[in-house]
Amino acid sequence: MSNSNSNKNYTLYFFLIAIIVGIIWGKGPFKKLQKDELHSNANKPSFNDKNKIDIDSAFLKSYIRSKLLLSSTIKAQDVTIGTQTWTSKNLDVSTYRNGDKIPQVQDQNTWSKLTTGAWCYYFNDESNGIKYGKLYNWYAVHDPRGLAPAGWHVPTNQEWDVLSTFLGEYEKKLKSAIGWHEGGEGTNSSGFSALPGGNRSRNGNFYSIGSDGYWWLYTLQSGATRFSLSYSSGIGGSVYYTKQDGFSVRCLRD
Repeated sequence: MSNSNSNKNYTLYFFLIAIIVGIIWGKGPFKKLQKDELHSNANKPSFNDKNKIDIDSAFLKSYIRSKLLLSSTIKAQDVTIGTQTWTSKNLDVSTYRNGDKIPQVQDQNTWSKLTTGAWCYYFNDESNGIKYGKLYNWYAVHDPRGLAPAGWHVPTNQEWDVLSTFLGEYEKKLKSAIGWHEGGEGTNSSGFSALPGGNRSRNGNFYSIGSDGYWWLYTLQSGATRFSLSYSSGIGGSVYYTKQDGFSVRCLRD
């Protein structure tokens, strides 16, 4: 009977020792030993280590996904039509190319008397800028410091002609498929995505958002030239305006 109890005691004793050793193994010098072993083998490729393969695979997938996202973001900023590459959104900068600030002018009377570059949001509402970009006067467009970002420029009338000639009946092809009043949407088959951002007149008032879009053309003539698209007729064209008017800007790649 005593031998039986003795064997049970030994069994319990060794069982407790095993538990203690297991606890110690995860701490103290044993843990350091495990870490040292891992570090010493860190540079040794092991294709039998499933965890390592899973981690590398996840990293590779994440890397590829980030590159594809970056690429699509860059491409979404411009569109190639024929031999030309255009920005797919209206310009929304507040500095010239050299970093100098372009003044934002909200006051109606001040705007009407400007002889230097300026910009504003339609109705001076910043939320309009998210969709339509900024409205610039002629002086900002033609400032020698450059309004368009590096590698881009404000198109001339001749360059707009190249675009319209390539597209043929271009009005609906340029206009976005949504966002125009009274069924004036286009097909946007060109990818240009023209939106009716309206304009600011020479007297400082705002007109035509949702119904008409106006874009400056670069010209050093005595008059100021812009291109327009309308919701009602869909007919676009270039017209002379004053230098105090405020219109949207699209850029063409150099």
